Amino acid sequence: MLVDMHCHTDIWSPDGKQSVELLLRAAKEQGLAGVAVTDHYDHETVEPSGRRWVFDVHAYRTSLAEKRKPPSALRRGQFPGLLIGIEFSYFEQHAADINRLIRHGQLDFSIISLHEYRGVDPILQPHILYRGELPAIYERILHALAETAENIPSANIIGHYDFFSRYAPFKACKICYRHCPAAFDRLFRAMIRNDQALEINTGTVEALHLKRGYALQDAMPDTEILSRYRELGGRRITIGDDAHRPDDVGRCFAPTLRFLKSQGIDQLFWMEDRVWHAAPFSDMLCQ
Repeated sequence: MLVDMHCHTDIWSPDGKQSVELLLRAAKEQGLAGVAVTDHYDHETVEPSGRRWVFDVHAYRTSLAEKRKPPSALRRGQFPGLLIGIEFSYFEQHAADINRLIRHGQLDFSIISLHEYRGVDPILQPHILYRGELPAIYERILHALAETAENIPSANIIGHYDFFSRYAPFKACKICYRHCPAAFDRLFRAMIRNDQALEINTGTVEALHLKRGYALQDAMPDTEILSRYRELGGRRITIGDDAHRPDDVGRCFAPTLRFLKSQGIDQLFWMEDRVWHAAPFSDMLCQ
């Protein structure tokens, strides 16, 4: 059972370009067992229109409740299921509120992600963020991500650890364990203490491959990152495509599954009602 654990819709995510119905249709076409709506909750971002990237969590959950179908309760012909999550953007000053929303939001699960570094946006301000040598830049960012895991222990998944590599203005921009081993170890130890999963985000794989010139195999996550996470005791890995449009759903899943299998990873996880589930690769619908 392959469950896509990271998708956005156009009602609750200002940058989303798909309805729940279109998301489910795309998931069915891709042969997925389930998808999760994980719309953006970002305390600090405001659209030019004045729309803030925050919402009433109760209203959000209620709007999706009728469509919610846990994949574990469905038979093959009934797929895809739908789970309700939120992707929270981390800001230190909002840590208490994020933890509160996660604990009382009655979500299936939550993702905590870092989309800015010290208030600097990698998409809008790359000339400010990416100054100096790449290893030093990634070391600062990974320590900030480790702080995210430490300060939001209630979150279930650490989203796209490699997000900033999508926008780094360097020819060799892929983030690797060798760039900042101490920072990666700090992150992984915090995640393991909190029973948080490591997300493999195929949005990054596609960005490195199609936009940054990497061969598809070379765009896959650094093998040392995966082996070190597992060496330290990490065992939960999820997959998500960060889909904002129907065409994004399931992107690069098949080659990523083959890659993960080649690294000795034999199962992926998803979460329903705050309970972890796992499926072996032999039970994956997406081949």
